[in-house]
Amino acid sequence: MAAQRAAETLQQEKGRWAGDVIALDEAAPRRDVVTYRPADHRESIEKLVYIAAYLIARRKGLEEGEMASVMEMAEPFG
Repeated sequence: MAAQRAAETLQQEKGRWAGDVIALDEAAPRRDVVTYRPADHRESIEKLVYIAAYLIARRKGLEEGEMASVMEMAEPFG
């Protein structure tokens, strides 16, 4: 699943880079997770749980466009 790959990539890169470089490296995996289109209800729930955990861990929120994208892609399964 794209969310798991993004998380693994982020964890690997954390050990190699520091400071602002990590922030730049997080942009691509975050975008991948936000734009990932779940295939079924299970994947939709996994995506939402992953995003929630990421936001809690980072103490950040989604931008308006990101939130709209996530909600739109979860809607068919809700």
